[in-house]
Amino acid sequence: MIRTKTFSALALFALLPAAASSQISPDLSAVDREIRAELLTEQAYLVAEQRSDFETAASWLRDAAELTGQSAETVRSLMNAGHFHFYAHRSLEAASAFNTAGELALELGDHDTAIQAFRNGAFAADRVGDSLTARQLMARSQSIKAELAVTTVTVQD
Repeated sequence: MIRTKTFSALALFALLPAAASSQISPDLSAVDREIRAELLTEQAYLVAEQRSDFETAASWLRDAAELTGQSAETVRSLMNAGHFHFYAHRSLEAASAFNTAGELALELGDHDTAIQAFRNGAFAADRVGDSLTARQLMARSQSIKAELAVTTVTVQD
């Protein structure tokens, strides 16, 4: 962690243009992608802690999620990006981030997180009057919960 923080301070200036443009180079090695994702995440939380720019924090977390591929860390980044978009009064972007997090959580087998992501997305969509998206996301959440209940009952029999 100390190495990362030291590297973070040195790499911040190189990192910021890439994060600001929201373009991730496909030519990065796996290690470079991991380091850049960690730096973006760290900087996003610093910006958010200062309550200065939730939209920048959300953007950096989405960039970090793009770098980390399909993992639990990616789901966390997308969930937090959704929250930061919401705090920045960008509810449509929040709903999108939550939906993406929910889909990935399902792929990874994390049903509880998927349920929460879809519910958060429904709430964000409802806040901007997108009732169709809100209903679809809430129905998705309820459907997963119902499937889990059936699976649980079936296993117990």
